[in-house]
Order: sequence, then structure tokens, then C-alpha cells
Amino acid sequence: MGEVNGKPMFVFETYWPRRDQSGGAYPARPGDYGFHIIMCPPEQRPRWFSRRAFQVALEYCFRLPEVERIVGEADVRNATME
Repeated sequence: MGEVNGKPMFVFETYWPRRDQSGGAYPARPGDYGFHIIMCPPEQRPRWFSRRAFQVALEYCFRLPEVERIVGEADVRNATME
């Protein structure tokens, strides 16, 4: 969970695509890693916040030595991230 000044702002969970049904949708590699992220409502976060939250999640994932690349699976219903 990501917090700003003690207030929860986002949460993310990680997964290995080769062990998930998403791995059947593309040629998954052993070093692939994915994550889902849920943000607080737009009116509760600064304009720059989404980009920074994704940066934090990516930095965490790439610190794991077994991670070679990150897989994203965006929801077509999502609005543009700001």
C-alpha cells in the first residue's frame, strides 16, 4: 500500500504471468512480472500522482533479481492517466 502523509493513496499486487491466465494471452517469459494497481479517486490525488505511483511500483518490481520485464494489462474502460 502506498501512503502520502499517512493517508492510503494506492495499492498494488504483483503476479507471475506464467502462473496466471494472462500468460496464455502472449508468449510469456520466465522473467515476466505483472502488477495490478488501484488508485484513490482522482479528486483525492494531485495531478502528478498516478505517474509517481506507477514509478514506485515499477522500481519495487525491478529490484527483484528474477524480474526481467513488466507486463501491463490495461482496462479499456480506464481514462487517461494523469
